[in-house]
Amino acid sequence: MIFVRTLKKPVLALLWSGQTLSAFGSQFSGMALLWLTTQKLGGVAGFIFGITTLVALLFGPLGGIIADRVDRGKLLIWTDIARALLLGILVIMTVLTGVQIGLLVCVVLAIELLGTIFDPALTASLPMLAGDTKTLYETNWVMETTKRLARTICPAISGVILAVLPFFAFFSLDALSFVVSAGSLLLIWKRLLSPPQVHEEQPPKKQAFFLDLWRDIATGYTLARKNTVFFWSLIVLGITNIAWSAAYMIGLPLWVQHTFHENAALWGMIASAYGLGNICSVFLGVLKKRLLLLMYLGKILQGASFLLLVLAGTGYMAVGSMFLGAIGGSLAELILVMLLQTQFPSEHLGKLYSLQRTISNVGISLGSMGASLLYAHLSPAAGIALCGVVIMLFGGSSLFLLAPRFQEREIQAASVL
Repeated sequence: MIFVRTLKKPVLALLWSGQTLSAFGSQFSGMALLWLTTQKLGGVAGFIFGITTLVALLFGPLGGIIADRVDRGKLLIWTDIARALLLGILVIMTVLTGVQIGLLVCVVLAIELLGTIFDPALTASLPMLAGDTKTLYETNWVMETTKRLARTICPAISGVILAVLPFFAFFSLDALSFVVSAGSLLLIWKRLLSPPQVHEEQPPKKQAFFLDLWRDIATGYTLARKNTVFFWSLIVLGITNIAWSAAYMIGLPLWVQHTFHENAALWGMIASAYGLGNICSVFLGVLKKRLLLLMYLGKILQGASFLLLVLAGTGYMAVGSMFLGAIGGSLAELILVMLLQTQFPSEHLGKLYSLQRTISNVGISLGSMGASLLYAHLSPAAGIALCGVVIMLFGGSSLFLLAPRFQEREIQAASVL
């Protein structure tokens, strides 16, 4: 098994153990934060989560620059320590003075900023730790699978725990997970040392980096624009992510609180079912026929799931509808990646994938911030239903507009696959 082969290497086993605890701690903390802010602020909570996503978009490239210019081992360790300290301060202040939304927002933004530094530094360190291409591939697979499992398991567990434990317990657990992560990184610190940097060459390198970054963005946009099917798919992704973010991230907890009288356990079950649907979509994503048709049918299913959600008479129906919606939405994104890989030259795949992720995150950010206005005028059920209709309309219109191109694109994709 891939897990066994990868974890036989002590360095990778230490890294995985620390990152596993950190992933679960962050998921627990995130679930508690989402429930707390929607409970205290209602739809206005969407603005907070939209801002955090926007911060990640704006400072992501800067985090990569920092990761390439300093000792990555020290950077990873101190970033984890800083996140643990911030959460520790939040826990202490919450115990002493109660929940302070202003402090909570500041801590969330700071942790998001630190994450934009930690993630690229860790990614850049993996090749050095793996040693060869096969081990690197398996390490990436193990790390990603662990994160998906955390996103699936934690919502259900946290929903139950929220009913009996205070919010600061989740933040304490997250702080402890960062301490453990920092400890595991400290044990393998020497293996994380970055190659020596030539400081005299940093200014021209910095200028070249930003120039190359701009050129890559322009090249990626130009290539995407020339491919009508792919470019339209990006537009649909961005717009439907606006609706999805407003419905799922903000509308769902509000709907559960209003409909089922703040049943945190049910909300956790629904979120966990959504995570399980994400995992199941991976297996459907390996299909090699009718990719475009499946992609937009997936969007229609995703939108329909939100309509089924608000019409659900029981919690079990709500869980089932979100499971189906996760399969549809995640399947669409997986197929979009496959479309990218089969329609463009390999030397441009990186910048095009970056363009796709940027558009996806912009949609999520706008949806979270726009949810404040949406739920100020509509009930949670009406707002979620409206978002579901928007997703279905774009999925259905894409089937109609791009149907003549499906056969051509399927033939081209089949020749590559």
